Order: sequence, then C-alpha cells, then structure tokens
Amino acid sequence: HGANASDLRVYNYRRVGRELAPGEVVTVWADPTIQAAVQADDAASLVPPGAFSIGPPQRGELVNGVALPELSAYVLRFPNSAYGTTHAVRATVAAVTSFRASSSYAGELRIGAMSRQRGGPMGGHASHQSGRDLDIRLPLRAELPQRLHPKAHRVDWLATWRLVQAFIETGAVSRIFLDYKRQGRLLRAARAAGVSEAELERVLQYPRGWGADAGVVRHSSGHKGHLHVRFGCADYETECVE
Repeated sequence: HGANASDLRVYNYRRVGRELAPGEVVTVWADPTIQAAVQADDAASLVPPGAFSIGPPQRGELVNGVALPELSAYVLRFPNSAYGTTHAVRATVAAVTSFRASSSYAGELRIGAMSRQRGGPMGGHASHQSGRDLDIRLPLRAELPQRLHPKAHRVDWLATWRLVQAFIETGAVSRIFLDYKRQGRLLRAARAAGVSEAELERVLQYPRGWGADAGVVRHSSGHKGHLHVRFGCADYETECVE
C-alpha cells in the first residue's frame, strides 16, 4: 500500500499504542499516486514509490522525484540530475538489468541527464523537466577505452539495438530519439543479426524519412552520440501530459 510504520501509527493512534502487535487489525489510507506504483519484485524495491510527473516534458515538474539507484550495471555521470518518476526510474532499472542479463556486452553504460529532483528547466535541455526523459550514451565497443567520444565507428551497434529493445519491452517508453543517419547504422547491425523486417519497421523510423510518423525511434537533431529515452505517463499520474 506504500505506507510505512510511521504512517500506520498516525492512522491508528486512537486504537493502538506505540507498538503494533502481530495480527492486529489496522486502518490504512492508500494514496493512489503511491499505491499504484508499489511493486513487489526485487528490482522495483530499489526505487521508492510516490514520484510523479505534472505537465509535459518541456514545461512540467517532478513531484517527490526519486534518484536512479547506484548500480554496477551503469555509470551515473550527473547524479544531481538523475531523478525521475517512480514509473520511469523503475523502467530504467528493469531495462538495463534485462539488457545486461540477455546480452554479452561488457562495456560501460553511461547514463547522462534525467531531471533535477523537483524537475523544471535544466541547462542545455529543452525537455527533461518532468522526470520522464533519460539520456544514455551509445554503447562503445567493449575493447575501446570507455572514455572516448561515441563517434559512429566506435559504437557497438548491435549492443545499441539490444538496449533499445530492452527499453521498449518495459512497455513504459513512448519515444526514443536518435539521429536519423545513426538509425541507418542501427538497422544494418540488427538486420545482420537476423532481426525480422517487421520488427525493424516497428521499431525504427529509418528508412522512411526523418519526418515520417513511424517507429518508436525517431530523429531528433543533437542526438548522434546518445539515446534520448522518453517514458510515458503511468496510469496514476493524472496530471501528467504526454
């Protein structure tokens, strides 16, 4: 229900003492913005409930922002800007965990900006205001020094495809932004690995034109070296705007 021991004492202070006994019947008030976000699995338990988005990504705010947990699966480049909604942060943890478990990629995943703890404008970004945008550097080939700039010839494009798939499979992603020409590299790597044409068409805008209303992955200028993942609104985020 998203209530802790202190909450239970407050809800039941007239009927119970300072200590709760096993089997005691108590009253719980369930905040829908928290209760709907509570999950039981281990990965989700790393991320507290109760963080939600108000407004659109470009003019919104983040309420009760939760931080991306520090995990060995990735590197947080900007911890002070690594806050998001419970929905988005849990999906990020799930996607990266799935990617690491299902791929053989041994290089670093470097996570850039998400949002500030309370959202709002953030220098250098038009969006990232409501806890639903995440930048993640394109995975470099594992044998290269991981500090290098992600130029196209240094990127592990098959690993990038697997990472894109992992995010989409969470069901929480509305768009992923990547430069149109870079999408061509992504398509060729996925096709060489045997990915079906139907799946390529479902995921990628390329080769239908940079302005085509098609695919989850869309062109956006300034996104040659990183993926910009945009998460949708959770059902309980009643003031969130896609």
